[in-house]
Amino acid sequence: MGHNLAKARLGGTQLQNAVDYPKAVRSQELPPAEYTAENIAEDFAESVSLYWTDWAKLKRDAPMRFSIIDKLFKNPRYHG
Repeated sequence: MGHNLAKARLGGTQLQNAVDYPKAVRSQELPPAEYTAENIAEDFAESVSLYWTDWAKLKRDAPMRFSIIDKLFKNPRYHG
């Protein structure tokens, strides 16, 4: 689901031009799922999924990721 949402709304999960999201991944925030710890595309897809299904949990547990994804969906000029 997260991959499909990211592709539909943001063009994919690869984040080629992203600067902020990789910083969030390297931060002390826990990844959205254990299996995503080593893969930024999976991390992003799971975080996007949480943004739509349980935004309060994402905002509480990963505020940097939440803020970046929120901005990505609200500002088409922002690339994360």
